[in-house]
Amino acid sequence: MCGVLPNGTSTTTKVSSARSPGGAGWIANVKQEKARFEKEVKEVLALRYTSVSLPYHIGNGWFGGFLPAISFSIVAAQGNTYSGVWYPIIIAPVTFVIGILFIPETKDVDIYEHD
Repeated sequence: MCGVLPNGTSTTTKVSSARSPGGAGWIANVKQEKARFEKEVKEVLALRYTSVSLPYHIGNGWFGGFLPAISFSIVAAQGNTYSGVWYPIIIAPVTFVIGILFIPETKDVDIYEHD
């Protein structure tokens, strides 16, 4: 298989048809090829995922993790079964507005300038 990575270099992956699907050797070969491909891609892209991982996990942990508890407490306090739906309805536009205000536009900006 041949492909072109985002930086313009080409990659070649050897596909072996000597092993048939269903055996342990075939699975090991697939895992080895997948690991080699991922290593090539990570070397080429050289990304740092901390800036993506931290906000993602905070957002999912706080807003997604506490969603059932907060919605249930709203339902228990109000007595209306559907009042708990207002929490995610309000949180979604609030996070959208915060994202619009604080995430910079990168359309005409060279994001690799500091590398």
